[in-house]
Order: sequence, then structure tokens, then C-alpha cells
Amino acid sequence: MADHHVPARWSSLPRKGQLLVLCLIRITEPIVRFCVNSYIFYQLQSLDPSLPSDEVIKQASYLRTAYMLAQCTSSVIWGRVADSPRGGRKIVMLVGLTCTFLSMLFLGFISNFKQALLLHAIQGFSNSNIAIVRTMVSEVVPQKRFQARAFVLLPICTSIATILGPLIAGLTVEVKPQSQADDNIGNGSLLLRYPYALPALINAMVLLVSLLATFFFLEETLEPLRRRYDPGIAISRKLASLLCFSSRDQTLHYEAISLEPDESKEMSSIHSTEEDDEASPASSSNSVADNDQTDEKPVSVLPTRRIFTKKMLLVLFATVLLDVQIAVTSDAMFNLFSFPVSSEEEERHRSLPFRFGGGAGFKPHSLAWTTSIFGLTGLPFQLWVYPQVTQRLGTLKTWRYFMFAFPLIWFLYPYIAVMPSSTPPPSEKTGFFVWAYVVCLACAAGLFVGCVAPCQLILTALSSPHPSALGRTQGITFFVSTAVRASSSALAGSLLAYGLNRNMAGLPFWFSGIVGVVAIATSPFVKEGNGHEIQLPGDE
Repeated sequence: MADHHVPARWSSLPRKGQLLVLCLIRITEPIVRFCVNSYIFYQLQSLDPSLPSDEVIKQASYLRTAYMLAQCTSSVIWGRVADSPRGGRKIVMLVGLTCTFLSMLFLGFISNFKQALLLHAIQGFSNSNIAIVRTMVSEVVPQKRFQARAFVLLPICTSIATILGPLIAGLTVEVKPQSQADDNIGNGSLLLRYPYALPALINAMVLLVSLLATFFFLEETLEPLRRRYDPGIAISRKLASLLCFSSRDQTLHYEAISLEPDESKEMSSIHSTEEDDEASPASSSNSVADNDQTDEKPVSVLPTRRIFTKKMLLVLFATVLLDVQIAVTSDAMFNLFSFPVSSEEEERHRSLPFRFGGGAGFKPHSLAWTTSIFGLTGLPFQLWVYPQVTQRLGTLKTWRYFMFAFPLIWFLYPYIAVMPSSTPPPSEKTGFFVWAYVVCLACAAGLFVGCVAPCQLILTALSSPHPSALGRTQGITFFVSTAVRASSSALAGSLLAYGLNRNMAGLPFWFSGIVGVVAIATSPFVKEGNGHEIQLPGDE
């Protein structure tokens, strides 16, 4: 038809309602994570004021490591549940959100480090929602020409979370003596005793909103369960009809989009369902006879051992290298920005560009503004620059070209510690040069990381050698990625503590730069798949 070759636009995305729910799930958990990261250094410090700052940094890294290791351990289990007709995608989402909600409620009332460690481990073990959301995006939007925009919604959600999460921390956490906090809190003895309970309670409410939206509005995408009775969907539709909105129901559904002849193969690379799967569940009930006929055909399932093709392994290795860079840099950034500034005596022993110590000394409100700046500057690039670039260059070339900037960006991160400040030590760094440097770093990261990260997600989905292996490919990638991020988080804390003790605050960032060089060197070997590299008997 005439519009077959019209470029995809945001307004033409299919299944916007389901994408909205998935984005809500994807945004709430990073909001909580970034909020906690903004003040966890000070919360741990308040639990044991006698601990030196480098030990507090290690504890903060251990918490993130415990979360990711537990998540890694359980990801295979939750992947099996998500792919099982006895479970499904939605039930895994609900379990993860419920446990995260309960853990966050208790996090504000901890009294020692072991309690914090246990809660982070519980959160990680119960939550595999990142991999499930990625899989569901592929199933909700199987057409390849829409996937650049559909998949970039996930990092966009993360960017928004980097704005909202730290702002919650900055507005609710005050690192002051208790006597000064009395004026703000009044007679709230519970909040005086647990000064970090307020942000934890707000985070729990954010998670509750996501949990309720998932229960009432998220539709199951696992093929055998699409027509199973869903009490949440049934209740929401009943309430809608009672509120006289039933006449609007038809406008909320989206028709399947006709595909170009050359796009039909691209569609099958992401998902094996036909165009009728893009129709709403209400309309799918009218084609039961057709479904019964298709059910009679044997379903070809690729054995797990055949998933590990050369193309898939190279994409997996590239994912590992990217995760190491981002995990080490992000973890070290939060800790370095919170670490006390160097004393005047330490400044006299500097020998740039490598010999310098101290951090930025940011309090929670300053750290909140910093991470919010990173999120705000990333949004325009992800919303407008990334779709235009990928439309011109394609996914693979965008991924390769923009990766070249990573080593330089990581190398420059730690020099926030040597920026001239308008306040003398030991006050936190502030002033024009400090914030101008933060904005420059945020713009660089927003442009280059914001373009590479969604491309990596698409390459991972397309590296699946068969449509029946898409869920397992995402699960395997998530398992490896989580293990890498967990070890990288612990490594970042150890490298930063080691470097600060030896007047080399940039050590973890320079390590990320070296990994970035390795990633650039291996990028020419990575190829873009089609999602159907292996043909099985019965494939069309």
C-alpha cells in the first residue's frame, strides 16, 4: 500500500496501552533504585558512624552486588516460570513487584547493615522483570520497523527515573544533626528515629501504583495463556463498563498493521505469531476456529543447546563488555560524587592527570540534581536523535560508531574531584565549573550511551536463532548480564576504595575505558541477526 514505506513515527506505534503499562513497570523500579543510590551512602554511615568512608563505599557496593547476584541466581527459575503455561509473564511480574514493594517498606526501618543486605537479596531474588519486559516488548511490537522506537522506550524510562528517583531522595532526605531536623519533621518521633523511612515509604507507594496497573491492565503475551481468564483484566473491564466507558472500549484497541512483503520475514525474526496476535484479546475471541486449526500444527521448538550460535555468542560477549563499562562507571560515580572532598593537604600532593584523590562531597540534594541532569539531558537524544540516526545508519552501524566515544567519556568522569569549587574543603564542591562539568558529562553520556544501549537490546533480540528461542535468549542474556553487573559493582567499589587510598580516584573509570577499547576492537565481528537463523521442520 502507499504507506508501506512511510517511516515509522511515535504516533503509529501499535498497542500503545500495553506499551504504557510496560513502561510504567520499567520506570518505577529504576526510580526506586536511583532514589536509594542517592542516599544509601549516608544511611549506611548513620548505622555505624565510626566506619571510615572507604568502608561505607564497600558496603554500598556489597548491597548492589547482593541484589544482582540474587537476581542472577533466580533469573533462570523465573524464566522457566514465565515460559510455562502454568505460570506466564504476568505472574512473574506480579511476584517481582510485590516482593520489591514489601522489601522497600522495610528498608527505611533497618538498624544494621545485615538487614539491608538481606532486603536487597530478597529484592534481587524475587525480581526478573527487566528480562520479562524486554521479551514482552518484542511480543507486543513484533514489526521490525517499529522496534527502534519501541525498544528505546526502555532507556527513556531509565532516563526519566534518573530524574525522579534522586529528586525524591533530595526532597525527603536531609543529612543534618537531629536537632536541626526537628523543625522540619515536627513531632514525628518515628521519622526522627528512622530518618530514611520517608523516602522508602514514598518508593513503596510508587511500586504499589505499578503493581496495581500490572494486575488490572497488563495482558498476558505468552501464546498458550493469551485467552486464559485474567481476574485483573476482568475486574478492570467490569469497572469500566459500570462507569459507562464501555462505548469507548473499541477506540482503545489497535488493528494489526499490514506488513510489506519484505517485512514479513523480519517480523518472524522477533516473534512467531501471526498478525491476529496484534489484535486485541476481545477481537481474538472471534477467531477461535482459526486458532484451533493452527494449534493442530506441530510447534517447532529449538533445543537449548542450539541457541549458542556464533552470532548469538558474539552479541552476548558485546553485551558483557557494555555491562561492565556501565556498571563499573555508574557504581563508582555515585560513590565518588558522595565521597568527601580532598583536604588542602591532599590537594598539595596532586600530580595530574593521574595522581589525585577525594570526591565531590555531594549531599543527597546535590547528588539528586546531578543524576537528574543526566536524565534530563539524555531524554532529547533518545526521543529525537536516536530514531533519526538509526533510520539513516541502521542498528548495527549506530551501535558501532557511537561506541567509539565511550573510553574518552569514562576517562573524564573522575575529574569532577579536581574541578575548582566556590567553597573550600571540607564543604561539598559547587560553583560554575563544577556544574558545567556535570552538564558536559551528562550530554556526552546521554548522546552516546543513549544511542548504544537500545541498539544493544535490538541486537540481542535479533541474535535469537529461532523464534521459539527468543525468551530463552533474553533469559540467558539477562542471566549473564546480571552476573557481570554484580561482579562489576563489587569490582567498582574495591577499585575506588583502593584508588582513593593511593591518591588515584579515577582507577575504576580508567578500567572502564580499557574495557571500552576492547569492545571497540571486537565490534567489527558482531553481526546483526534476523531472529530465524536456524530453520526447523514445520517452519514456514
